[in-house]
Amino acid sequence: MAAIPGPAESDLRFVVTRLADRDRLFVQIRRDGKTQSNVEASEIETSGERILEIRSESEATGTTAFVDTLAPDGSELTYELFLEIDKLDAYIYQPASN
Repeated sequence: MAAIPGPAESDLRFVVTRLADRDRLFVQIRRDGKTQSNVEASEIETSGERILEIRSESEATGTTAFVDTLAPDGSELTYELFLEIDKLDAYIYQPASN
């Protein structure tokens, strides 16, 4: 398991859990050392992809994360994960646009 901090000045973090053949990605809001909210971006586990790197930045309405993955066929893909801090479970996960 790896915990990756979100953007500076945010209470957000990303937790990657490595399984034998795939990864799982959780987004958490932590305040005062306690997890206040925990949501899984289930598309990662379903796809069977491995997470290579996560980068994130603050936006006016929340956070945008860029998730670099390695697909089972060996291709590298980048996805965008859009998060509204007040509605983590209403995230959008889609292939990154250039």
